[in-house]
Amino acid sequence: MFSESPLVQKLYERLSHKIKVVSQNIDDKVQSAITDRASAPSDNLNPPTYLDEMLILQTLKTIESKAKNKIEQSDKSWS
Repeated sequence: MFSESPLVQKLYERLSHKIKVVSQNIDDKVQSAITDRASAPSDNLNPPTYLDEMLILQTLKTIESKAKNKIEQSDKSWS
């Protein structure tokens, strides 16, 4: 997957951890926004729909996937 260099492994682990933390923070913020929007007063004419939530989650998964791919490409270029 990537070079056996301890420095590269450590960098990969740190970046992987940061991606997980950022992804979790984004997930938390999105869930909070969805909850806030769903619990808004009943005069809200555009409540979130299942499709809205799925679109948000798919976008986040795409961002995470692209970030992982960039890390893997970086690892390959170092080895």
